[in-house]
Amino acid sequence: MAIQVSLLIIQGGVSFGKYNLSSASISSRPLASNGKQLCGAALGASVAPTTCCTALDGTSRRFPVCSVARRQGSSLGRAAHWLCLTNRVSSGNLLPMRTQLLCAPCIIDDLRGALETTVADEATRLVILREAMSWLGQEFDEQHIPSFYITRVHRLLKQRAGLVMPFRELRGQCNRAGLAIRSQVAAELAHITDDLARMRLLALWAIAGNHLDFRTVGTGYDLNVEDITAQLARVVAEGLCIDHSADLVRKARTGSRVLYLADNVGEIALDTLLVAELLRYGCQVTVAVKGGPITSDAVLSDAQYVGMDKLVPVILTGPDTLGLPLDEVSPDLHSELHRADLVVSKGQANYYACSELVRRLRVSFFGLLCTKCLVAAHDLGLDQARVNVAVWLGKGDG
Repeated sequence: MAIQVSLLIIQGGVSFGKYNLSSASISSRPLASNGKQLCGAALGASVAPTTCCTALDGTSRRFPVCSVARRQGSSLGRAAHWLCLTNRVSSGNLLPMRTQLLCAPCIIDDLRGALETTVADEATRLVILREAMSWLGQEFDEQHIPSFYITRVHRLLKQRAGLVMPFRELRGQCNRAGLAIRSQVAAELAHITDDLARMRLLALWAIAGNHLDFRTVGTGYDLNVEDITAQLARVVAEGLCIDHSADLVRKARTGSRVLYLADNVGEIALDTLLVAELLRYGCQVTVAVKGGPITSDAVLSDAQYVGMDKLVPVILTGPDTLGLPLDEVSPDLHSELHRADLVVSKGQANYYACSELVRRLRVSFFGLLCTKCLVAAHDLGLDQARVNVAVWLGKGDG
């Protein structure tokens, strides 16, 4: 298989954002015991090959050959798509997901959507938007993760509009919808005894719950929560584009100390099922939520509303930040990050930060997210903007 892949790769120039194919070097690692992955992929291979790509600035990354091959339209690529994503950390090639030029319009559009929902006066909207754009014009660069900028413009919105709890009604609707869906998923789970099947189902619903995010860029603020159950069921039916559920089961069986980074309102109700599953394996779990309301991220009152605090300790990540605050980490979060064996990261914004932290800490990272843009998808070696992934991000060497 490696020979076929190398011949295939040499024939074409393939790019992933700023990265261009520069060599046909192949590396691989063993897959989990269920070597054949999703959707009936019939390759008998037990390795997931990758290829090295180099950017103009000299930095290099490894991407799954499946993504390279799929750009070529090959049958091998379509089959290899279902193989595991390589553990890029072990090869030292995982780079933090920094802001790119493509992030700029998304940041502005996200703020625009929030302004339309929270600020009635058109003139005030324009003043806030102009101030945000002026700040971005001075500060925007590629040295921070994208959530750094989204956090700052939403804080500006809160301050200028005098908002204590933005989107209060939408947040409540999402939590109520999440609880209703949780009951249905729990009923389905009760009939499943296979460990991997249970974990995969819970991972899918935890990811699907991210669609309760009413702030999804450009479309989410007018979300009709009444239709959300059918929408989430369609997401679950899509399956996982990257499925490392078996790795999560394996790690859970060791009774690991787990730090679970919650993401949004609504989906945190579904997170309680996955947290309960980790507890079933004897894991010690701590859940982290945001220290203040911003966009749709869950805070302590949301965790309490869905009963998370009845299951496990709940701590605060820091202040009102979108995703994990690299520069404003709370003492509790700092302590847990250094005590945990495994960090389970929910959502794209938390993934931004974990792509940085996995290089700094001696802890394993696992991501559950639906990618919402090509920038994030490319970072995972994928070429579709919106895909569901349950991905082993690896273990840093501290």
